[in-house]
Amino acid sequence: MESDSLLIPRNPNILEKRRSPTDTAYTVFFWMVLPCWIATGIYAYVTGDSSKLLPPDVADEIEQALTTSRQVLLIIVGFVLLTSLYSLLFVVVLLKFRNISVGVLGLCWMPVATCIVLAALYPTVWAFYALAASVCSAVLTHVLIHTEWFYLTEAIVKETCQLLSQNGKIVLYTVLFYLLGLLLVVFGATTHMFLATIEDEDEPELRPAHVDFMMALNFVASSWIPWSVSNFAQLVIAGTFASCYWDADKASMHHRSRDTVTAFIKIAAKYHIGTVTHGAWIFGVLTAIGTIVKLLVDSFRQRGRDLKLILLTVSNLFDAVVLRFTMCSAITMCAVHGQDYMESAALAADHLARHTKRCLLMAKMTEWILFMGVIFISLLTMFCTSGYLSSTVEPEDLNVLMVFIALGSLIFVLPVFSLLATGFNTILLCVLEDADQNDGSYEKPYHMRPELRTALEIDGPPDWYQRGGKYIC
Repeated sequence: MESDSLLIPRNPNILEKRRSPTDTAYTVFFWMVLPCWIATGIYAYVTGDSSKLLPPDVADEIEQALTTSRQVLLIIVGFVLLTSLYSLLFVVVLLKFRNISVGVLGLCWMPVATCIVLAALYPTVWAFYALAASVCSAVLTHVLIHTEWFYLTEAIVKETCQLLSQNGKIVLYTVLFYLLGLLLVVFGATTHMFLATIEDEDEPELRPAHVDFMMALNFVASSWIPWSVSNFAQLVIAGTFASCYWDADKASMHHRSRDTVTAFIKIAAKYHIGTVTHGAWIFGVLTAIGTIVKLLVDSFRQRGRDLKLILLTVSNLFDAVVLRFTMCSAITMCAVHGQDYMESAALAADHLARHTKRCLLMAKMTEWILFMGVIFISLLTMFCTSGYLSSTVEPEDLNVLMVFIALGSLIFVLPVFSLLATGFNTILLCVLEDADQNDGSYEKPYHMRPELRTALEIDGPPDWYQRGGKYIC
């Protein structure tokens, strides 16, 4: 059935689509704030006192740990780079593993078992809330799969990994974008630290008024601009995957997709800076609201646990529905349609309303797969590194080095898994729009591959699950 809210033309070409600048007001505001933020950082570095940044004991401990030997540092770099290979190996496993649905059935109960252990060892409100949330999440999954199952989600995972293998350049660009975002976060943090060391000449206990203004500007910019870089990376990823999906000639897609990433970077930089900054601004505001909610939760710690659990539930449901799906899908819709952020968010909300079960099940499945992948790769890297360094480094230096190893590992793990999450979401939205517009006839052929079309047409769980369904669901 064709929907009037879907604006993609038949046989679209994402790269050649006529576009106009989106959210221009945010574009202008972004280019006004960015140079002011850079000037604030330069002023802070020139005027601030670097000797007051860290306590002497902390600075000495870090310096001693990092200057143990060049060999140890090279070993750390080697293990961090090995983590990137683990991440790419995980993509290969997802592509080759044929029974993802069976793995997810067991995987969804792993958080429940973990929360039971945590609640037994640390009986706090947070532990029992995590246990209740994980149980509800697992039960919800089993309710959804009774009608939807994992046919479509499994096919989307395979399709995403296959497109990723054909567009390997996107991995490099994603890592570079996230490194840029990390550098901006470090820039904002160090700018704040340097500004905090500036004192008034007449009253050393007070800061000058202009320094307070700079600290406020730095807080806003460092909370907004790094998220804009992250959204820009997501927009490029979504545009790359959508371009490959809507390519009418699948046979030559691999040959013509070599420059897809670079081409869409140019498109995003030319037309959609305003949209990524608009989304980052909304995310920053909602993050601030979430922080206020958490502070309110802490203030009610002594007033009773019922109100605290209610606030936790509302904030987490809001985060799961609005932030994780609607806001991320809005960036994807902008990449496909070239619309403003709010119009793209409306399209994403329309998909969520009309295909609730499929969207929720896909979100649940990919959330568990990626979360457990991050945990497994991080623990594997930490285990191998600590086992190797324990006989080389002094025990008092090992903890500091392990922190740097963990942070270095996340530099590679998080971009790859964020790329996968964005790819899953993009292919899902493309499949839903393709199915709404086309019916597989000669006049309206599907753009999706036969594997996706087959998965879309199958209803209900397999026979082995139906036989035990009355006991499971």
